[in-house]
Amino acid sequence: MLKVIWGPPCSGKTTHCQEQLKDKDVVFDYDQIKRALIYGKDYEIIDWIQNLVIKMRGTFLRTYSEDEDIENAYLIVSYPSDDLKKFIEEDIGIEDVEYEKMKTSKDECLKNLEKDSTRPDKDREKKLIEKWFEDHKEKKEDKKMDNFKKDRQYRAVLEKLETTQKEKRIDTDYYVEGYATRFEPYLLYEDEDGKVFEEFDRECFKDTDMSDVIMQFDHAGKVFARQSNGTLIVEPNDEGLFIAADLSKSSAAKELYEEIESGLITKMSWGFRVGDYDYDKKTRTIKHKSVKKIFDVSAVSRPANESTNINARDLVHGVIDKTLKESQERKRLELKILLELEGER
Repeated sequence: MLKVIWGPPCSGKTTHCQEQLKDKDVVFDYDQIKRALIYGKDYEIIDWIQNLVIKMRGTFLRTYSEDEDIENAYLIVSYPSDDLKKFIEEDIGIEDVEYEKMKTSKDECLKNLEKDSTRPDKDREKKLIEKWFEDHKEKKEDKKMDNFKKDRQYRAVLEKLETTQKEKRIDTDYYVEGYATRFEPYLLYEDEDGKVFEEFDRECFKDTDMSDVIMQFDHAGKVFARQSNGTLIVEPNDEGLFIAADLSKSSAAKELYEEIESGLITKMSWGFRVGDYDYDKKTRTIKHKSVKKIFDVSAVSRPANESTNINARDLVHGVIDKTLKESQERKRLELKILLELEGER
C-alpha cells in the first residue's frame, strides 16, 4: 500500500512514518532529501533543487508500483493536491492508496518548531506554518464533503460469497462469485437522528472507471485476482454489480478459496469513489446517480468493522449538512424576494 502522509510543517509526519516503518517499507521524505542534496544548508530552496526532488519523487513512485519486494511505501507531502492524486492514481496507476492527514494543531506545530534543532530559521518556519493553516482553512461542511468526495468509500456486502455455481463465468476449480451491491435501497447508517438508507441507481455504473479492479483481503496486501489478467469479472447486470473470480493463480489465492468454501470467510466489501448523488429528505436515502471509479473488491474478515462505520457516517453527515445548507440558502433567497416585493407596495 502507498500511504500519503500530509500536514503542516512540524506536525510530526516524519516521526509518524518512523514509528510505523517495517523491514520491507520505504519512505520518500521531501525535506530529508532536500537537506541531503544541499548538505543541510538552511536557505531558500532554489527552483532547480525543487524540480530535482519532484523528479526523484516520480521515480520513487514508479519504482514502488513495479517492485513487488516493497511492502508499503510512505510519501510525505504538505498537501495532496488533485494533480498529485491524479499522477499517483492515473498516471502511475497505483490503486492501493491511503491519504492520512496529521491532526496536529497550529499551536502544537509551533511548539514542535521550538524544539526542532534541524530548523534553525525559526521565523521563516513559523511563517510557513501559519501560511499552511491559512491556506488550508476549511469550513466545517467542506471538511465533511472532502471525506467522501475525494477519498475512497468502502461498503460491506450483505450477501455471502459463493463457491459452488451451476454456470461458472470462469472455467476454474477455484471459482467464487457474488454481488458488490444490489440496486435495492438498504440501511447504510443509524444514529441518534434515525436511519439513513443508500441506493445505487441502475445507470450509475454506465461511465465508471473499472479499468483494472483487483481482489484483495481486507482491502490490503496481496492481490488474489485482477481484471487485467482475466481472473476477475466486475460488471453490472439487472440485479446489481456482479463479481466473479478465479482464485487459482497463487497458493495464497487457493488458501483464500478454501477459507471461503469452508465458511471461515463469508463476506465481501468493495472500494469506490463517489460520483453524482441526490439525497431524498423524506425517505432519508442517499441515491448514487454515478460512481467515478471502482478500486477493489475484497473478501473481509469483519464486514461491519469500525473503519466502514466511520466511512458511512462521514458520508451521511456530509450529504445531510450540504442538503440543509442548500435548503437554508433557498429560504434566505425566498425571504429576500418577499421583503423586496413588500417594499414595492
